[in-house]
Amino acid sequence: MGHATRRRLAPVVFAGALAFVLPHPLPAQQVDAADTAAVEMLLQLRIDGGPAEVVSARGRDTLTLVPVRRFLELAEVRAGSIVAGHRLAGVLQPGRIPFAFDTDSSTIARGDSVWHVAPASLAWSDGELYATTDALGAALDIAFQTDFGELILVASHTADLPVVRRLAREQRRRTLLGLPAASPWETSLPRSRRVADGAVTAVFIVTPNTIHPEQIIAALRAGKHVFCEKPLALDLADCLRVQEEAARHRELVVMIGEEDALTGGQVGADVARAPRPLPSRGTWRARGASEGYDG
Repeated sequence: MGHATRRRLAPVVFAGALAFVLPHPLPAQQVDAADTAAVEMLLQLRIDGGPAEVVSARGRDTLTLVPVRRFLELAEVRAGSIVAGHRLAGVLQPGRIPFAFDTDSSTIARGDSVWHVAPASLAWSDGELYATTDALGAALDIAFQTDFGELILVASHTADLPVVRRLAREQRRRTLLGLPAASPWETSLPRSRRVADGAVTAVFIVTPNTIHPEQIIAALRAGKHVFCEKPLALDLADCLRVQEEAARHRELVVMIGEEDALTGGQVGADVARAPRPLPSRGTWRARGASEGYDG
């Protein structure tokens, strides 16, 4: 079956399931109180100019409800106040614009504006707040388009979302450095790997010794130059792992700060460009370090 034929049949194939999930504008949302069962559905959520992810949404009556906290994480919008089952609030940057979802009063707010919504437009489930696309769009001043034939939900008018602004800066940085452009999907990283945005070109790591390797590797994969205080790692395996990662990013510099045992001065060891055999513990002690090998 050709692609065009499949697209024509898609509305028929999904008609039964989608009778429960078609969204309405905020003022027209009406819900039959006797039918409040929510149905789980998988949609690909795309942020225009940003990342994409398959999310578990909820279909209730004629509404589509999107996981709010997960959307905020993808958009890199911080939720500052969460009272599970009752309220979620945060602040949008730039402009420090407050927003809030309140299930007790069935209201959403953005700045000085407050909208009352149908009770079924907001719902908590397993610690996650779900909101209709109209409610979420009003709170964040964005819009949504849904392609139910392909089960894709696209957030548009997103130029002011932090993730889109960060990725735009990252693309400009890569252009200035002569690096190949990366798509938004390639730069969509878990929160633990978002070490810096495109306005930052280098990082200085002064953190507990146990997490140096992971932080160096994360920074390199994010396209940042790295200077890390000693030790590089606490064992040889992690040292070699960092060295291998550095070798994959020859356009970047990663250096480890250490003291010269003879002069007491600070020196830097370039892990990627000047690899050398790592000294054994015995060799290091013979050079005068009392605590043994540490980078």
